[in-house]
Order: sequence, then C-alpha cells, then structure tokens
Amino acid sequence: MGVHQDKDNGRWYCEFMLFGKRVHKACRGVKDKSEALEFEADLKSKLSLIHRGKLPDDKIITIKEMFTAYLNHSKANKCPKAYKDDQSKVKFFKTFFGCKDNDSISEITPSRIDGLKIYLIEDKKCSKATFNRYYSALSKAFNVIIDDKELNMRNPCKSIKKFTEDNEITRYLTKEDEEKLMQELPSYLKPIVICALTTGLRASNILNLKWETINFECNFIEVLKQENKGHKKIQLPLSEKFKKELEKIGIKESGYVFISHRTQEQYKKIYNGFQSALNRAGVKKMRFHDLRHTVATRLVANGTDLRTVKEYMAHSNIRTTERYMHPTPENMLKAVDILDSF
Repeated sequence: MGVHQDKDNGRWYCEFMLFGKRVHKACRGVKDKSEALEFEADLKSKLSLIHRGKLPDDKIITIKEMFTAYLNHSKANKCPKAYKDDQSKVKFFKTFFGCKDNDSISEITPSRIDGLKIYLIEDKKCSKATFNRYYSALSKAFNVIIDDKELNMRNPCKSIKKFTEDNEITRYLTKEDEEKLMQELPSYLKPIVICALTTGLRASNILNLKWETINFECNFIEVLKQENKGHKKIQLPLSEKFKKELEKIGIKESGYVFISHRTQEQYKKIYNGFQSALNRAGVKKMRFHDLRHTVATRLVANGTDLRTVKEYMAHSNIRTTERYMHPTPENMLKAVDILDSF
C-alpha cells in the first residue's frame, strides 16, 4: 500500500486502510511521488472529517446513473451495432443482479460478479470469450461513472480475473470449398460473398454499403469510421471481380447496394441463407465472419507484408494481423517440397 505509479498509463495512485476500509484512488493532477503523497494526505484528512460527520459524504450513485452514463459513452464512441449490443448487456445486468434503478452501485460487489461468471460459464454454457465481453462492459460502466463523478471507490471488477482466450484463427475457406459454395449460393447472396472475399469487410459493413461510398472513377470503396468497429475510416481498392458483380446489379447514384428485389429494402440478415448454402456445398464449421479471416489468411500466405495486411483489414493492432500467420496445408506441402529438393 501507499502511493505508486502505474507502469502502463503513468498515472499515480494511492492505496491505504482507513477506519477498517480499504481506499484506492487515482491521484488526479499529480506529476511525481511528492505530489502523490500530498494528495494522499489531503484525501485521508477529508475522509476523516467525513467519518466524524464534519463533512457531507459523497452522493450515492445509483444503478440508473451508472448505466445511463455508460450508454451515453457507448453511443458517442461506438458504432450503432455495438451500441445496441451494449444496451442488451445493460438490460441483462439489471435482470441478473436484480437491481432497481434507485439502488446504489455498491450493490454490485466482487462476489456477485463471481456469481455472474459461474452463471454464464456453468449454467448457460457460454464461452470464456463471452464472459470476457460481459466483464469488459460492466468494468467499463464502473470506470465511466468513477471518472465522471471522481468517486472514491475501487472498481469491483478489478477483483475478478478475466479468462485467457485462445484467439488463434483456424477457420478459413479453401479455394476448393469456395468453388463448391459459389455453386450453391442463391443469386442475391453471390455478390455479397464476393464482396466479403475481395474486401475483407465485416457483414455489417457490407450490408450497410451505399453506392455513394463507391468511387468508380478512382476504383475504391470507403467505409466511414462511425460505421466501423475500430472507428477508423477505411478506403479499399475496388477489385475487378467485385466491380463486375456491381455492374450486374446495376450501378446507381445513391442508396444501399444490396437490397431485396421483393421488398426494395436493405438486407438486414443473410446468415440463414449463407448457412443453407454451406450445408448444400458440404462445407462444415464455417461462419460468414470466416470470410474475413479467409481474406487475411490468403494475403499473408501469398507473401503480402503484414503492414499492408493490417491496413487492408483495418486492424488497430499489428498483433491481430499476426494471428493470420498460421501455416496453411498448401504452404506445409510447399515446405516439404523445398526440403525434398536438397
């Protein structure tokens, strides 16, 4: 305990016991250890006065206040799909913890978060990655309100360990499976799949693609940062293969690219049709998102440098790109041929 500097973010923190309670707080505005010690001394003095009734205690923060602040932060900083997902998580948290809007956020304790962990993993049979997503959302909600209100409290999520995830990418479409799949795809899905296999875009970006974001003169596609998971503006070259599919659809000046001929509205979901085509083609254990993995795998396997692949896939971190450096069966056979030649 005492004052210490976080190695990752460089911020100073103080930690001590007072009246039988552990206090952990960021030392706001301090630049070095001596200032952090002064901050700690002032904080102890203030808390002592509060304990003796000489100063009013901090306002109790309610569940409603915390989750409202979190959703406002989510709406301002995330894409609409991610914001909607956060809304679902908040609804789940309120139901699971049995909290009312006017209950204090102190009702959500480390032991109850452990209960959430057990419920998702053992009762609901969720993956470790799923629990980690819920954990991250709840932890962020606490961080947002703690920072916003400058609360003298420790995030209860910090007492709970996240799971280590195995994020190695193994599922990608082989050329043989791609040929089988193309033969089974319904006409409306074929250009969507070709778009995925030539751009590496996520399904949400593809279905939200508009004619005005495609520049046919300079041959590039633009995805606005508010529509992208990583909040990055993406510009991708327009391949000849996908361009031919767009010409078959009929190039327009504006509106969504992929619309239903029956309803004349944007396609919202294509997963059932895609899965049915996979089943008919005999391609097992594939998801639409694996088409994105396929693009990255093909680029890396064919010698494209990692920096270029990172930009093409709009990865925020080069370590994400490095996951695609797994050996393909074709490259393993090439390696054997090289050894045979000696």
